[in-house]
Amino acid sequence: MRIVIVEDEVKIREGIAKMIESQTDHVVQGEAVNGEEGLEMVLRFKPDLVITDVRMPKMDGLEMVKRLYECKVPLHAVILSGYSEFEYVQRAIRYGVDEYLLKPLDIDDIKTMLDKVEKKIRREQMTNGTPEQHLKNLITGEEKDLEKNCGILKDICDFPAVGEYVLLAGYIGSAEPSYREEAERAAEELREKYSGLKIHYVYVENVQKGYLLGCGETGEGKLAALEKSFYNRLILRYRDRPAKAIWTRKQFECPEQIRDAARELDLLLSYALVLEPEGWLPSAGRIFRSLRRERQISLPIWRKDISRSGRSAKPLSRITI
Repeated sequence: MRIVIVEDEVKIREGIAKMIESQTDHVVQGEAVNGEEGLEMVLRFKPDLVITDVRMPKMDGLEMVKRLYECKVPLHAVILSGYSEFEYVQRAIRYGVDEYLLKPLDIDDIKTMLDKVEKKIRREQMTNGTPEQHLKNLITGEEKDLEKNCGILKDICDFPAVGEYVLLAGYIGSAEPSYREEAERAAEELREKYSGLKIHYVYVENVQKGYLLGCGETGEGKLAALEKSFYNRLILRYRDRPAKAIWTRKQFECPEQIRDAARELDLLLSYALVLEPEGWLPSAGRIFRSLRRERQISLPIWRKDISRSGRSAKPLSRITI
């Protein structure tokens, strides 16, 4: 890997550089004394990895990483700090930092960190895309090989084979033009707030839909809090506006169910113009009951909607009421 080190303390900066060059096969492209100089160096050299301190004069390390993140510079970053403050960790996660390490470091710490980052880079090169790109391909059906796509997501996103998953899907075309950017900002804030969860957000341009995937280990029970925050942030706040997005959600247990979940949510969203909901669509069963009361037509009956067992979600038939 090509590496840039950003550290204002000379002994630490030079010590890390010497350890890397003498104990590994990686190359230190440059050394910077503050975030401002580091930003310029990263943009010029385009390294694979930047290792940066947090507190530095002129521009701190997190501000530098933030600017690189906002400029969409393809980069891996590792934060070094003498402080284990939760605020720093949250901000680091928000801007896609790979590791947050506490000083002082020894050679084993550095080698372990470099090995992790290098393996991540190799996985990305092999799969040729970011987690969001692969998630988007899975949701839209662009990737036909479901097993391959799910395997890639498990690998590069560290998704558990079985866990707690929720997919929130929203039709954004009915909202104000600024809502799309607001949804992207909200996703970043939720990723920062719920750092223990794996959260990814994608927007599908041609259908004007946004999808937020949340994932946690079984038994953690954090998804309910995520859903509540999402509802308050992107639905309740816009409830009284004439133009608003329509959202719905589905929970499931493994990555292989993402595509089916997306298809079911797309079906629910297709009835949004009929029901005119207040920004949130209920479950498929409640959709069916609402349409039945309104005597709407051509609704697929899902086995789990008419059976409490919920063992199958295959459509039995399509009826006209």
